[in-house]
Amino acid sequence: MDPENKDSVPIEKEHGWLYWLVRNSITRFQGWSGRHRKAAFILMATVIWLTFVFRAYWQPYIVIARVHSPECISVLIIGWAFCAAWVRRKWKLVFAVIAIATIGVVSHLEMELPPLRYITLYLRYHSMKPTFITTLPTTDHERIQPLNSIRVLGGEAMKEVERVSTPDFVRIVNNGKEEFRWSMAIEPAYSIPSFFGHIKEIMDVSGLAASPNFSGQNRVPVSFRVGEDLLMGKNTDVSTIRSLGLLRFFSCSPRDIKFIQDDNGNWIEVVSLIHWKGLIFVWPEFGGVQVIRQGDDTLWAMIKSWFVGDGEWISPADIHKHPFLLRQNNLPYEVSRYAAASLRFQAGFFSPMPLYHKGDIRIPDLPSDENDQPFTAFFRFEREGSPENKLYHYFALEPYHDTKQGLNTSMFVPADGIGPMRVYQHYKINEALTGVSAIPPKVMESRKQYDWEQSRPVENRPWVRDIDGKRRFFWLTTVVTYKDKKHAGQKGFIAGSTPDLTLTDALYKNVVWVNPHDVTSWEGTVRSNLSVVWKSN
Repeated sequence: MDPENKDSVPIEKEHGWLYWLVRNSITRFQGWSGRHRKAAFILMATVIWLTFVFRAYWQPYIVIARVHSPECISVLIIGWAFCAAWVRRKWKLVFAVIAIATIGVVSHLEMELPPLRYITLYLRYHSMKPTFITTLPTTDHERIQPLNSIRVLGGEAMKEVERVSTPDFVRIVNNGKEEFRWSMAIEPAYSIPSFFGHIKEIMDVSGLAASPNFSGQNRVPVSFRVGEDLLMGKNTDVSTIRSLGLLRFFSCSPRDIKFIQDDNGNWIEVVSLIHWKGLIFVWPEFGGVQVIRQGDDTLWAMIKSWFVGDGEWISPADIHKHPFLLRQNNLPYEVSRYAAASLRFQAGFFSPMPLYHKGDIRIPDLPSDENDQPFTAFFRFEREGSPENKLYHYFALEPYHDTKQGLNTSMFVPADGIGPMRVYQHYKINEALTGVSAIPPKVMESRKQYDWEQSRPVENRPWVRDIDGKRRFFWLTTVVTYKDKKHAGQKGFIAGSTPDLTLTDALYKNVVWVNPHDVTSWEGTVRSNLSVVWKSN
């Protein structure tokens, strides 16, 4: 107020168009709701109701915003600064804000490891406390066919109105005997049946067979009202999100869906959950599993699913209370991949720094493989019968620069989520083993007459045995044929009824072709082919 003119009126601060748009909208809504209170109440109740019913569709965006909260906050601050400068016509400040935003975006895109992810990976590495081992475990229950080949072969056995879900290598107990098999659901192939139908059959084939049998004897009748590729409320992810409590609603995400048997031999659907831990520095950890049991597709079941979802949550701390989940493939692959990526800091905080990279590693994913690492395999760490002998997610980590293809580090992540992550550092003992990315050319060189334009060696996974008094590391490789020659060498669907198999000595780089139908003959074949090489060295 002007002190010399007591009757003067204070001048209202000038605002921009955005301020007046928001203010006028609120004022008009308040006026309308005051005149139509019942209509306003019904409108607000409808909005709250729809928000609750359709919460499964917006929850993933809430989780994404939480995971990327620093970036979201930065965008809001920059947006506010830009609008404030624009309203005040301060053009220098406008251009400064634009320049800062551009530099931030460009540097974030060009940096292989942005600062936020750098620190997050570092914190993840120290939080998981890996166990460093000095002796490699041996392998067992080797699967012959690669994952994508099983998917294609299973799809070829489908009727016109059916399709198979993504197969998983899991532990199954049949008549008291433990087996490791591929399991997948047979789902409706078209939209209308996917909206109204349910899962009536599970396909369960041996993981150790070279030529799996996809006929009726390996199909099990079931009744699951939710499935991986079913639509709307019948979708497994949607149903799982609806069942999440308030805290888990903002911190958990459903991922991999598997079909296994419970302790009574009944087939169940198991959904692996990711728990996003942290506030500013957020990383994925194991969030337990959602167990969905079979049930009739009744009206009450449908109504219940719309409101509270399906299934029972089993926390990571309670996994050991359920024998059917022990030594099982429970862990989300995204969780184990992030843990493996954090090993970039195994040589210290500055290891992944640009122009340094001392001790830095990478996860080598092969362009011809549909199934990237990790590979699920059975490892024996202890004597027969030990609970440590089970399925693991295996990573073959190589030096940071892709021109260096030696096996730097092997990482074993317990697939059931129980126990420490084990790390074997090959580089520390100068163990010059060939890395996984260098194996395909070695296999192709061993048989130059092969049609390598249409065929590819894929899924190089470890095969470790004690032969001639020494523990020897081999790469077990499956040679498959592309159905479509145009896509050979690219990521695409591959198949093979009886694939060729090779074992490559990681130390001496020699390739041995073995019989896929007789696993017991492999040691003898390797010994007869490589004994001369071993003795000469």
